[in-house]
This record gives sequence, C-alpha cells and structure tokens, in this order.
Amino acid sequence: MKKIKLRVNSLRLLFSMILISMFLTLTAFADSSIVENDLGNGTWSYTITFEDAGVSNGSFYALVIVSGDDFSIDVDDIIYMDQKTAAQDGSIVFDNVIPKNYAGGRVYVTGLASPVYIGDLPSHGVSYSGSINCSEATGSDFPVVKFIDASQNEVTANVKKTADGIYAFDFAGISAGDYTLEISKVGHATLSEDVSITVSVSDVSKTINRLGDINKDGLVSIVDIALLKDYILGISTLDAYSIKIADVDSSGGANIVDLSIIKDYILGVINTFN
Repeated sequence: MKKIKLRVNSLRLLFSMILISMFLTLTAFADSSIVENDLGNGTWSYTITFEDAGVSNGSFYALVIVSGDDFSIDVDDIIYMDQKTAAQDGSIVFDNVIPKNYAGGRVYVTGLASPVYIGDLPSHGVSYSGSINCSEATGSDFPVVKFIDASQNEVTANVKKTADGIYAFDFAGISAGDYTLEISKVGHATLSEDVSITVSVSDVSKTINRLGDINKDGLVSIVDIALLKDYILGISTLDAYSIKIADVDSSGGANIVDLSIIKDYILGVINTFN
C-alpha cells in the first residue's frame, strides 16, 4: 500500500470543463490524502479522503478524475466519476476508486463553491497512441479501436475526430505485452494486427479502407471488380486485408458472390454493403 499525503498551499487556478459548461475558479486543498492499493495483475484501487470545514453531513459531493496534466479538460478526458453523500461534517471518503486506465490523472472534488483540486494519481503502464485515416470521410460513426489480449480481454482506446476521415486514438496506462490491435468502422473492413508493446509509443499511423475498395484508392469502381475477378480465377493474389475489403458479404472469404454484390453497388442497384 502506498500512501500519497498532500499538503499544498491554497491556490486558485482557472480551468474549462465541458461537463460543467462554464469557467470555474479551482482551489487546491490543503489537507487531503490519496491511498493507493495494489490489487495485483496490473490493477490498482484508491481511497481518497477529502477534508474541508465546508463539507456538510448529508450533502452530496462528486469525485472526478481526469487524464492529462493540464487544467483544460472535456468529457472525453474523464477516467472516473462518482457521487457520494458525506457521512459526517468536515470530511468525506471515496473508497474502492478504480479508474478506467492507469496513466495517472488529476483528482477533483465538486460540491463546494468551486471544484477542489486534490492532487494527482501516479502513472502505471505504458501508452500507445496515433492516428487513423479512413478512406471514406463521410459518416458520423467513429472508429472503434481495441486491444485484445491472449485471454480475450478487451481495452478500448479513446478516439477523437481531428478532421474529415482522420481520427486520433490513445490507449493510456495499459500493461506492456502482446495484443491484437483491432480497428473497425461502419462501412469499412476491420483491420487486425498483432502488436507487442514494451515502451510507450505515440506516432502510430493506421489506415482502414471502405468495403469493396480493393485497390485502396478511396473509390469502389470497375478496377476493384477486375482485381477481384483475377483473384477468384487464380491469376493474381490479394493480401489478407484486401481480402477482408473484398468480403462485402462477411462470409469470411472473397468469392463470386462478393463480385456480384460489388457489381450491383457500382451499377447503383444497391447503395450499401450489409
């Protein structure tokens, strides 16, 4: 058990929080504590005690933990949130706090005149982040980015849109090890790759392509029909991801049925691949 005792002078900082939708004056509190409990298997819980003369028995207070190291945050930055009723005047305890990742974060308590900054959680694990380019920029669906370990446990990345067809993703506070990286998006072929992570990585770049776009030029055209036809006849080969792109009926392979469906799409008989 590791105890982090915080004793800081009173401090007022300005931060913007979309959750509250307004600028608020932030106060750093003088006498609170964060106790870290090692649960094993790369997981931790925390007991956070907030002490203040303004805490009133029976009143509600919220604990909010956000990722990052600045004071400008939005909803996507929240890695833990809980609300609790104080059991006594002067202090409140939030126990069994388990954030959704272990990359560290800033701890706040709300319920007084202004949010109170308690301190920072320690960082554990590594991070893996980068960008995703989608060949079809239209559509409101965001890509889903996952790490899947050998036991089929899944961790989902935070994803933000940075431009049409371009998204930033971030895994924070994950254990080093071997994973399958899976990126999926409506209308696109799912990309799956084996990834071994030993240190933090921040410059990953991945591209996923729309279904039917076998030559990956951003369009579904007669060129794709020709490529698939040659593959079916054994004249040429396709890589594993191109076969997924050609598999528009999700049968697990690329065949004459997919060829017919893509042809119907080009001719306007259908307008989407189911």
